Amino acid sequence: MASGLSVVLVHPTAPSKKKKKKKKTKKWKLTRGCELPHSAVLAAELHAKVSSQELAESTVIELDSYELSSAPKLHGPGSIFYLAISAYHLPTHPRPSPLPREVESSLSPYALASLRDGQVLKPIRRPLDLLSLSALGLAHPAQNRLCDVVGIVAALAPRVVRAPIGVKREVFLVDPWAAKQWTLSVWVRPELCSVARGTVVLLRNVRNHRFGGGSLNAYRDDCEGWDWMLLNPVHVVGCRVEEMRRWWVGREGGEAG
Repeated sequence: MASGLSVVLVHPTAPSKKKKKKKKTKKWKLTRGCELPHSAVLAAELHAKVSSQELAESTVIELDSYELSSAPKLHGPGSIFYLAISAYHLPTHPRPSPLPREVESSLSPYALASLRDGQVLKPIRRPLDLLSLSALGLAHPAQNRLCDVVGIVAALAPRVVRAPIGVKREVFLVDPWAAKQWTLSVWVRPELCSVARGTVVLLRNVRNHRFGGGSLNAYRDDCEGWDWMLLNPVHVVGCRVEEMRRWWVGREGGEAG
């Protein structure tokens, strides 16, 4: 076998005061003629040791020429299994194709960020408890209850701010039937919270509070990793998206006049 990079994987042994009998390890050897997965992960729990500074723990490499083998330990019974690599390269992953504009405009900034990270937000399976802003105070008078609210983004706070319990960004919500503007405090990745004015949003897993005459909070424990913000949810029965859009357009036109 040609000389090259060698990767030694040594299985860890848990420290113990009592000496246990070690099971005999069967010696085996696989050569290049055998079919092996053409990738390798150097995991920390396997105490990966590499002879090149190019690789580090958890590095993925594509193998071009290799030999998987074992050898007796120099001290004590058992064997060391090792992968001797004579030729390899680091994989190159093409950048994902950009999403169509109509698809991207329907996704929340949280869903887009997850897709760019190669992940997908989990759908919320809890039955929908849909409320308008005007009905929120009547239906959920108690504090800190999970609910699902539909409203229109009237404005966003200009920046993320630090509060005693963490960092947040405030979103101000209205709808055609609410007597007041509601404040949503976003505690889950607030730096991502950027939604255009006039967007109808369905907010899932938010909590109602009496602060400020009635407010909403999106907490990390309730929302992180979940698809909690849906933009223009025309597919959700009861959201009345088109009616709310028409009201917003008329409201903005009246204020401009």
